[in-house]
Amino acid sequence: MQVMNTFAGCNASNAAGCAARYREWASDDIISLATCFWRQHAFFSLGEQPIHLFDLELPNEFSVACTQRDWCGRSYRYAWENDAVNVEIRTSLPGPLFQIDNTHLRLKTFTGSEWRDFKDLQSGQVIDSHGAESIEGGRIYFVSSDKVPALVICSQPLKRFGNITHRHYDFEFAEAGAKVLVVPLLTEDDVPSDEETIQQWLRIVESPSIHIEESFSLEDDAIKVTGKGNANTIFLSPMLSLLGEKDNLVSDLSVATPLVTSWCGPYSVIDASEYSFAINAKWLFAKAATGSSVSGAFTEIPEEMSCITAMSRNRNVRPAGSS
Repeated sequence: MQVMNTFAGCNASNAAGCAARYREWASDDIISLATCFWRQHAFFSLGEQPIHLFDLELPNEFSVACTQRDWCGRSYRYAWENDAVNVEIRTSLPGPLFQIDNTHLRLKTFTGSEWRDFKDLQSGQVIDSHGAESIEGGRIYFVSSDKVPALVICSQPLKRFGNITHRHYDFEFAEAGAKVLVVPLLTEDDVPSDEETIQQWLRIVESPSIHIEESFSLEDDAIKVTGKGNANTIFLSPMLSLLGEKDNLVSDLSVATPLVTSWCGPYSVIDASEYSFAINAKWLFAKAATGSSVSGAFTEIPEEMSCITAMSRNRNVRPAGSS
């Protein structure tokens, strides 16, 4: 087997994508997650008419800073007097991840997208979030809604859940530093019903996959790709999950477990810190060959058409030979 050098692939330095900045003063303010999208510090449903779902409850005075960007997304830190929350907006996660400095996480929903019932998926306890009841001790909840239901997964058991109004929610934990993952659902079929899947969700919030770096090498007639993460679980691209080992294009694909339906395919995870696959690269060695002889001079290609993907903005400029 002939193995060429290994090269750095997608990472924080050379593949930042829309989560980075084009210039110091120019960047995108939208990041698509698995089942929702983030825009200007709030979370919305997918579709032609997005619904404002939820965002972080903040005091009158606070500061916000983007602390890290890479090809998987961004990290934000919201700080105010004696408290702060870090928010991970990552395509490698199934939804936004909130990590609190102290013991309270406060979220708010919006009119029409309010959360109704909270069901503890391990104990079966159900409460109405509009009422005065409190819920405690659970770590994974299915939250019903008239618009978009969700999963709420916690890294430690809730000490207390309270609501200020039917749109303002307070999650309290016994110890500081809890992490809370909120996953809007495109279908209620993705609500976990068996203990193995529930434990998989809990592992994700305990050790979230935030940073992933890829490397690749050419081995014989294949491009070998390896991705390494910072956690004990790592997600597999929905494109690869859909493609699978079909038509000899992809091979040696790591086995992943689908957890939730996303807008571009299944969100799947691997119980490991890395994944790998190989892409058939025989096409790299293909050569162009003439099918018939030609003679005479070729007309110069218009400058606007010199790139295979380019289009002219001048409608009067047409490729040579066109009418």
